[in-house]
Parts: sequence; structure tokens; C-alpha cells
Amino acid sequence: MLAGEGPPIKVMAHAHTLFSSDGELSPQELADLARGRGFAAVLVADHFESLTAQRFAELRQLCAGVTGCLVAPGYERSWSGYHVLALGVDRWVDDGDIGAWATQVRDAGGITVLAHPSRYRHRVPDGVLAACDAVEVWNSKFGYDGALAPNPVAYRLMGSRRFPMCGQDLHGRRHASSVALQLAQPCATAREIIDCVKHGAYVMGNGLWQFDKRLSAPLASVLALFHHGRRIAVDSAIRMRRLTRTGRRRNRRRAGPGADHYKLDSGEFEEHCRAIANVAPPGAVRLIDPGDPGGGGGATPIVPLTFDDGGRSAYEHIADVLEARGWRGLFFVTTDYVGAPAFLTSEQIRALRARGHGVGTHSCSHPDRMHLLPWGQLVREWTRSVRILSDLLGEPVTTGSVPGGCYSGAVARAAAEAGIRVLFTSRPTATPRFADGCLVLGRYAIRRGMAPTTTASLAAGRLPPRLREAAWWNAKRVANALGGTYYGSLRKFLLERLQS
Repeated sequence: MLAGEGPPIKVMAHAHTLFSSDGELSPQELADLARGRGFAAVLVADHFESLTAQRFAELRQLCAGVTGCLVAPGYERSWSGYHVLALGVDRWVDDGDIGAWATQVRDAGGITVLAHPSRYRHRVPDGVLAACDAVEVWNSKFGYDGALAPNPVAYRLMGSRRFPMCGQDLHGRRHASSVALQLAQPCATAREIIDCVKHGAYVMGNGLWQFDKRLSAPLASVLALFHHGRRIAVDSAIRMRRLTRTGRRRNRRRAGPGADHYKLDSGEFEEHCRAIANVAPPGAVRLIDPGDPGGGGGATPIVPLTFDDGGRSAYEHIADVLEARGWRGLFFVTTDYVGAPAFLTSEQIRALRARGHGVGTHSCSHPDRMHLLPWGQLVREWTRSVRILSDLLGEPVTTGSVPGGCYSGAVARAAAEAGIRVLFTSRPTATPRFADGCLVLGRYAIRRGMAPTTTASLAAGRLPPRLREAAWWNAKRVANALGGTYYGSLRKFLLERLQS
């Protein structure tokens, strides 16, 4: 470890742009940020799952047009939950075999890097590690290694042939740090940067210290103690933050009777299922295919059964009742609550999907009045939740439902931008609409205390109960518009009186 002046060029590695579902900066904005902090180049690693060959071509074109700083495209791909960076690659490689994929990345002039191994507690499958040229031993994100020093435990994953890398995992300005690859000579292209890295002509630094490719035993021991203590402190801080934040939100949602108005006990739910079965034609109760929402134009109508929030009852009871009739449900998950008490865990979500049920997004945080959020926050609610569920399931998630029934055109357009192709609202209507290519569908809610005969009439498409539901919905919309922020309090007051 040395103090003092660094080599001539600083490179920011592992940065994301707007082409990642959770990225916040355009390639030019990223370049401006990097240049302002003294970086001469950026190695981008946008999420593979957010890209297509066409979108990567657009990213490559925008990177080529950036001024003031060299920005090289690349991507970060999830392999069974373990992320591998393809840095300095200007070609789209989508081979489904990790070994073949890594070979093609190298053939295209790039390198493969195991990303943030501290996220996996430095336990990585051999097959994933074998595909990597380098290990990100220093990820400056607060939740990983921080900006002070690399993690010596990650060096153990390098073996004899891999080399160490540092990265920022930057998604927005708040993640920017001084951690950089410091090259021994100026480079004019991404290929030259990658060649310097391959030949070891670099050190890793943060403006205070520089670290070489190997750590001495005494330094490794000191840093191991530091990172062990830091890990305990960071995990405690993150745990407290999550408990405080999600606990506060969860208590807010549980305190009011609004959600309880739609909760049925097991016997009541089964009665409604029997009522639907009595009127629905064979094969009608099934999932909507986002690629063919009309069901192929057949004579049999589609009667999808949807369930919001991602409560644990989906796994513990609802799925069993549906499967006993040969049905499958569509469960919309609020991703900030995954693993929280009374909510589905990651394993249960995967199990539901493996059993043939659908999984969609219900936003990240379940905002109380989503339609009033600013555009950037709307997009983040959808894109982050879509990415989390897609990574969890290993497949694209393209369906969603609007939390709280707070629909607007902007909510739908933001969902479309996040890749959602079918969006369910709480509006009781059978008339579909489109917003920027996203199919918007209404739903008829089954409320606690509703007669199963009413549910049967709704499922059968009978007009009188549907008109009553629409009238009630429109009355609530008027009250909401007139009452503004007081509507929620008034609604809570009335529901409490009805339930007492």
C-alpha cells in the first residue's frame, strides 16, 4: 500500500446508466459526473436483463457520442443469482451457457468479472467462478466493501490466474466514490484499457492509498479485521434501516381497515371459488399471457384470478385451493416486503411460479397515492420491482397491478417504460385500454361480506352487478377528487364504523 500521486489515468469501472432498470443517469450525464471527479474513462455494466440486442446497440451508439470522457459499453448478467460483468465489450452476447458466453465476451475484446462477491459472503459456485477473468475485490458501495480499502477475503477467489478489480457499482450520483483503476499509461480506447488491465499495468486506488494485485500477509490481516468489523456494523445498520422503514410502512398499512376490507377467511374464499366454478366455462380460469392477452381470440373467456400485495397466505392457502380445481392464480408482489413477517419469502415466490402460478409486480413500496408521485419516482417504483422479481425468478416479469387503485395515465406510461405489458387496475370495467403499448385491464374486487352469488354474476359477465360496481367506484373517485388528502381519513372512518 502506497500513499502519494497516482498514475496518469483514472478509470471508473462497474457503472450503470438509464439502460439499467434501476439506473438514473444517461451516458452523457455519467460521463460528466466522472469527468468532474477526475476520471478519464468509464466502463459501463448495465443490467443484461434490462437490455436486448437492439437496446444494447442504442447504448453503444450513445456511448460513442459522449464527449469529455471515454465511456465504454458493457453489461452485468445474473447467473442463478450470481452477477458477472462483461466489461469493454461492444457486442451483444446472449449465449445461455456461462462458459460459452464468457468465451464469446473475450473474443469480442472484453473481460468477465465476478461482481461484488461480498454480496454472496464470498461463496461462489465453481462454474460461475471458472467463467471469470477477474474478481471485484473492492466494490465501493456502502453495503458491500466501502470506499476505504479492498476486501482481502475476496482475493482468495482469484486463484492463480484471475486478477483483482475495483468498481463503484454506480447507479446514481449518490453512489459515486473516488475508487478507481489507475492505469500506468494513457489509453484512447476501451480495448487499450482492457489490455492494460489484462497485462497488470494498473493499481487500485481511492485518492489516499493504492493497492497492488496482491496483498502482503500483514496488510491482509489488518484489512480482514477491518472488514469483519465493518461487515457487522453495516449489516446491523441495514437491518435497522429496513426494520424501521418497512415496519413503519407495514404498520401504516395494517393500522387502517382498507386492506382488511378485501381479506377473506379461508371458508369465505372457498365459497367464492365454488361460485366462480359454477358459472365459469371449463378452462376459463387461467393466467393471461402477456404475449397473447386475448387468449388467441377463442370463444372461451378468460377469468383471471389476481391477488395483490404478496401476503404469505398466497403460498400457505390460496394456491392449494386454486390447484385443487386445476386453476392457477396471478400474485402481485410488493418487493420491499419480500421476507417480512406475513409476506412471501423469495423461496415461496419461486415455488409458486414453479407450480404454474403467475407472479407480477405490485410496486416496490406500495405508495399510498401512487398517481401523485413525480415521474422519476413512478419509474423507479416499477423498474426496481420488475428487476428484483425478474432476477429472483430468472425470467422477465411483464405483468403488474396498481397499488391502492391509484391509477393514472402517468402510472401506466411509467409501467410501460419498465417493460410491463399487462397492467391491472382496481377499476371495475371489462373494457381494455392501451398506454404506450401496455394493455390496461380493470378488475372486479371480491370484498369481505360480499355474497358468493354476486361473485358468480360478476364472473359470468352479467350487467347489473357490474353496473353497480362501476357506480360505487365512480362515487369513490368523486369523493377522492373532492376530498383530496382528506379522503383517506374519511374512508378509514367509514370503514371502521361499518366493521364495528
